[in-house]
Amino acid sequence: MATETKRRRSASMTWIKATEWKSPHLLHSSTCIYSDLVDLLTNEKGSDSITSAAMECQISFPEDLDPDTTFGHGPAPYGKPKVVGIYGVSGCGKTFLLDQLKQTMDQEHFSFFDGSKMIDTITPGGLKGFQNMEEEKQVMWRKRAIDEISMQCAGDNKVGIVAGHSMLWSEEHGKPLPVYTQNDLDVFTHMLYMGMPGDVVAERRVEDTQKYRPLLTANQLEDWQKEEKNRLRELCRKNGILFSVVQHPLQMDKVLALLDDFWIHSEHYNLSRAQEELRKGLKANGEEQGVVLAMDADRTLAAEDTGSLFWKLASSKWPLGAAEDTLKTLFSGPLGYSHTAFRQATLLYEEIANDLEFDELCRDVASQVFMYPEMVSLLHFLAEQDHVEIVIISSGLRLVWEKVLEREGLSKAVTIVGGGRIKDGYIVTAAVKSQLVAYLRAIHKKYIWAFGDSPIDLPMLNKADRAVVVVGEESTRSKTMDAELKTAINGYGLGAYQVVLPSSATPRSGIPMANLTDPGFIFDIMGHRRSHKPPQFIHATDTEAAKLLATPMRNSAVAGPELREAHRRVGRHLATTFVADIVGLEQPPIQHVLGRQTRGYQLRHEAKTTIVALMRGGEPMASGVNDAFPLAMFVHAKDADDIMLHHLEGQITLILVDSVINTGKSIFEFIEHVRNIHATIRIVVVAGVVQDKCVSGSGGGSLIQKLAPYARGSQLPRRRLFNQASTRSSATAASALFTRDYFSANSSKISITPTEKHLAPGNDRPQYEPPAGAAAKDHQPPQGTPCETAISGNVLDDVLQPGLPHRRRKRLKDNQQVSGGSTDIIPPDASSRLSTLSTTLPPSSLRRLFSLYLSLSKPRLSFLIVLTTAAAYSLYPVPAVLLPQATASPSLSALTLVFLTSGTALCSASANALNMIMEPEHDAKMSRTRNRPLVRGYIGRKGALMFATVAGIVGVGSLYYGVNPTVSFLGGLNIFLYAGVYTPMKRISILNTWVGAVVGGIPPLMGWAAAAGQTAIGSGGWQELLLSKESIGGWLLASFLYAWQFPHFNALSWTIRDEYKYAGYKMLAWVNPRMNGRVAFRYALLSFPICGALWWFGVTDQGFLLTSSVVNAWIVREAWKFWRMEGFKGSARGLFWAGVWHLPVVMVLAMAHKKGLWEGVWQRLNGETLEEDMWMEDEEMTELQEQQTSRPIPLVVN
Repeated sequence: MATETKRRRSASMTWIKATEWKSPHLLHSSTCIYSDLVDLLTNEKGSDSITSAAMECQISFPEDLDPDTTFGHGPAPYGKPKVVGIYGVSGCGKTFLLDQLKQTMDQEHFSFFDGSKMIDTITPGGLKGFQNMEEEKQVMWRKRAIDEISMQCAGDNKVGIVAGHSMLWSEEHGKPLPVYTQNDLDVFTHMLYMGMPGDVVAERRVEDTQKYRPLLTANQLEDWQKEEKNRLRELCRKNGILFSVVQHPLQMDKVLALLDDFWIHSEHYNLSRAQEELRKGLKANGEEQGVVLAMDADRTLAAEDTGSLFWKLASSKWPLGAAEDTLKTLFSGPLGYSHTAFRQATLLYEEIANDLEFDELCRDVASQVFMYPEMVSLLHFLAEQDHVEIVIISSGLRLVWEKVLEREGLSKAVTIVGGGRIKDGYIVTAAVKSQLVAYLRAIHKKYIWAFGDSPIDLPMLNKADRAVVVVGEESTRSKTMDAELKTAINGYGLGAYQVVLPSSATPRSGIPMANLTDPGFIFDIMGHRRSHKPPQFIHATDTEAAKLLATPMRNSAVAGPELREAHRRVGRHLATTFVADIVGLEQPPIQHVLGRQTRGYQLRHEAKTTIVALMRGGEPMASGVNDAFPLAMFVHAKDADDIMLHHLEGQITLILVDSVINTGKSIFEFIEHVRNIHATIRIVVVAGVVQDKCVSGSGGGSLIQKLAPYARGSQLPRRRLFNQASTRSSATAASALFTRDYFSANSSKISITPTEKHLAPGNDRPQYEPPAGAAAKDHQPPQGTPCETAISGNVLDDVLQPGLPHRRRKRLKDNQQVSGGSTDIIPPDASSRLSTLSTTLPPSSLRRLFSLYLSLSKPRLSFLIVLTTAAAYSLYPVPAVLLPQATASPSLSALTLVFLTSGTALCSASANALNMIMEPEHDAKMSRTRNRPLVRGYIGRKGALMFATVAGIVGVGSLYYGVNPTVSFLGGLNIFLYAGVYTPMKRISILNTWVGAVVGGIPPLMGWAAAAGQTAIGSGGWQELLLSKESIGGWLLASFLYAWQFPHFNALSWTIRDEYKYAGYKMLAWVNPRMNGRVAFRYALLSFPICGALWWFGVTDQGFLLTSSVVNAWIVREAWKFWRMEGFKGSARGLFWAGVWHLPVVMVLAMAHKKGLWEGVWQRLNGETLEEDMWMEDEEMTELQEQQTSRPIPLVVN
């Protein structure tokens, strides 16, 4: 092993020598870097630094740097030598490790010292004499020992490796005491701490009979080690020492790699490695006068910070070894954002995970990082320009961003300069960012656009030709950036734009704004140049599939709905065969039919895709495209002006769909219009038939030639997949098109033509009429909403879709059932649907604003809560309400009912809005919730919080003043339980479902207490309304709602259990599927005794026992199937829909069987008087009437 390691180190030495300043090429470039760095730190504008943040990242260079000095490795030619301390509790194996390193490492560059032996050598009387000295003299000789080691390392120009003690066990005090000195902290530049399990150390201490050591237990050694490690970590940060823990079992390769890095690394070397990485990524044939986008990554390309996400995931995986705020603690400490701090961050990544674990964590982090759509479109657009290069210079994790860019299809177009691991060889600091920009300007003569978001990006922004500050949501943006930016702009003349992402965020004050989709701004970035390449044209004329699909379109016997279906099939075929190939795919998590989790495929950025049906001929084909891409937004457009900015805002891909293109005039107008309002969105055009003259016309008149200036410059060669179509005369085609019920593509072939990396332009559309009552712009078929997705393992986009013809829908459903597939599709989330609907409305319209804020309330859930509250209110047995003279005697107040329902609705809206505010990043991972307004950025957190606050205050106030204080308290309690307990608990424990059931059970109790407050005999306090004998009915209704939620929600959550798991929600459906079914069945059984108790306590009559038992038996049967089949074979769907109907049916039956209702009706019809003892004793009636005459008479509800 020693021979192999020496061979490896020899090869490392050879590589290092190649990086010396004596190389003419490196001498030239590195001298430029050095001079430009000096220029930065002295600032040609007459200041010592740009901002205080930049000053934290300064590199100290000597005034007379010798160009013949080795650049990069070994002890610095100036300053203190490198000395590495190896520490650990006594008996952990420090001396053994030191001996192994002596045999393995090259002693030409390393010196090895045992601290105890050095003290033994220099101290009179040796080690025994030292041990008999007073404490003050021991401290003096310890200082002399470490100073001697430092002088030897400096004189020999070697790296010192020292094994020593920072704490020793005191038998007198019964605990470890520190023995380090300030000289130790002044000399050491690095420390390695040997972390060993207490039992291993205890065993080694017993086996080592050559040294006397106190007998300690494993727990004592663990406590010692923990205290020493924490103390050293804190001391190292205060004194600028790099610290790392080497975990058990000891891996010699890991130790050697760390020591190699300690020896070779310096700020000079770091800069040269970063420069080399940048140079490798530049285009070999790049233009000298080209444009380079130098971009930060974290919170610039996306809202997330990859480092924070990494430690959050690491802390959940290893709670004892990692803290969620690790980086925050580091950078807010004494090291600040210095070079040493970033080096320490790299050592922390090395310490927490090996290479395999690090890769897995980075993959998990990348799955939670979502680039801004505007950034994705911009990078794709600029990547296709020959004279533009894109470089990410990030202080974050390079591996994470590699995976993110690979997912976005940008990995080959973007160069990443970033670190994260020792093997990367460099770190990225503020100074490095600035110097790389200066290097690109000075050496490669590039025009630099720099994008950043935080103070450490300011030096880079200042060095660039043009600077852009990315401003995110207030909750994620840098808190110190405002002050630093103001200093840079007002004090040092930094000129910058700001780009607000998402567009709903609040901009920073005092900076001009820019829009990444504005054509003028994009034109400026490209340097008023662009690559004009002909659009790509693809058609599938003579394929067997095209012939089959064309036949019903050309068959005169096919008309009406069948013809529409034929065009729909063509649209789906073109989408799956060609659009998916051009745009690319992504892999979302799905549930396999065998019950395991796997990954499926969907169109890349499908939820950020807009499908536009060019009316009136393109609607059926567009519906077929939407079948293939169900998450996409669906818009109808008769004219180009019908496509508005809010249809494109936040979107990445636009698909224009038409059936027939003749001259191409209209499609050209559409593309021209889109490019004028969104310069970078990918446009894909899909058409069924394209006339030959449209694509092959000469003299610049063809559509392909006209679109060249608008093309994104596809790098793919123009190709002809199939023979081009030739058509009959346009007159023949036109006569056929207008004499049919719908339309026919009367061309002899089908052409599929992607324009500007798109599928086919279209024009002169046949006259297909939209569905009756549908507006040309606003009609949005149900299947086009982004929230409708198939959740089960099988793809069921066509099943249960209301837009399909009835016969085809029935046939698909029957086939699915025969094949044994699952049809577990749940209805779309109402908030997502409203949010999506709002995007079809003008941005400044009141309808859009109302739809967005209504979506925050989860209207479907709020409506259900109001219904259960009102039902309980109506079920309360009011005295004398059924007597013939009831109209003269007060009953329940309609005004109170209005206050009750409105107040309950507002409380529910407040709780639901707070729920959305707390988890948008998790909602983004689930198909049902990914289109909610906060996830899509249609509403900012500040606006949502204001809505929730106002709704909560008004709701609780309405219940207090319009109903009674008890109901008001219950409404406020429900807001707290739902937002403050249930929402955070969803990511902690499966008990969240029980807490949520309590929240669902409170509304009927509120309704009962509201009614009871109007007939209260006493003071009407909470004891009388909630704890009296008359309150039993309210508690029974609350219990019914509590029990009902388990079978209903457990079935729903099972259907999307993998999405819950992916989003991090602790749900029984995936944590314990068997228990999930058992709990659903158990609580379904409770519906029988609860309904029986409603009769027993006089809330309902005896008939309710029979009618409710039928409905209860239905849900119990479905719950039993769900439990026995573990959710498969349609049992989850059956239980879900049983729950949907079970609650309203039982409530209606209870109201229909209200105690005394039918007897009272019968007495009224016959004019008979009910006997007084049916209701109450004479004394009770008299007392009640006296109380009622002493209060205002409310309105009467008949």
